[in-house]
Amino acid sequence: MLRETLINVTRNAAEAMDGAGEITVETVLAADRFEIRILDHGTGLSEDNLRRTRTPGFTTKPGGSGFGLFLTRRFVESYGGRLTVSPAGDRGTVLSVGLLRGGSERR
Repeated sequence: MLRETLINVTRNAAEAMDGAGEITVETVLAADRFEIRILDHGTGLSEDNLRRTRTPGFTTKPGGSGFGLFLTRRFVESYGGRLTVSPAGDRGTVLSVGLLRGGSERR
C-alpha cells in the first residue's frame, strides 16, 4: 500500500510539471519516525489551494476527480501517519508522508 501511495503522489508531481522539470525524493529518519518527501518543480499551489487539498473533490487538474490525494491522506492517517502538502520554496510543491518506524498497528 505504501508503494501505491508513493506512485500516486509521484504521478501527481509529474503531472504538475507539464512534462518538464525535476522530481526529488528524500527520506528523513528519526528515532521513532521516518518521512518520505516528494518535491516537484511545477507551478506550485496558492495558499488557498494548499488548504483545499484536504477537501474531498478538490482538484487543480482538468478532468481530475479530486479524490486521489484525499484518499491517499486517509490511507496514510489510518496507519497513524501524516501526509502534508507545502510550498517548495520559490517554485513547486513538497508532499510529505510521515510514518512510525518499525510499523504501527492499524487503527
